[in-house]
Amino acid sequence: MAVDTIADAEKFIKKWMSDRGYLAGELRPDGIAFQLNGKFDTGVSFSIIQPQNLMRSFVVVAQIDIHSSHLKAIQSMSDEELGMFLWGLRRDLFFAIPSFAFIPTGADVPNAIQFNKQISFDELTEGKLYNTVEYTCRCVLWVALVLTGKFGQPIEEESHE
Repeated sequence: MAVDTIADAEKFIKKWMSDRGYLAGELRPDGIAFQLNGKFDTGVSFSIIQPQNLMRSFVVVAQIDIHSSHLKAIQSMSDEELGMFLWGLRRDLFFAIPSFAFIPTGADVPNAIQFNKQISFDELTEGKLYNTVEYTCRCVLWVALVLTGKFGQPIEEESHE
């Protein structure tokens, strides 16, 4: 169903998320027409954001924050190991449907990876929305598997209270 207005898109997406039990909350930060936060079937959190500067489309976003124990392991790599690891990660993510960005941009070692995919109003259907959310959340799971495969299960730091 093609939608014509931001209000129609928000209504369509909110109903879709509610019907599937994904809707977890709403925000309206400055510069954003709407932000609907959800949790996918796999447990991965995602947001659907309609920035005011994108008048006829919205963005599905999911992010993985790299666990502190994995960050320490990555930071302890030699420059050559780190370069090869990050190159391999970028190479594999290049073939994913969503776009990706290492956060913070330009850092030697990212502490998060964000995935996003834009949908235009004229292509909005329940199937397209589901596939976009699924692909975006699948990338988060894939990175978690890669990190766990390389560095083991994340180690929780002990509380010293």
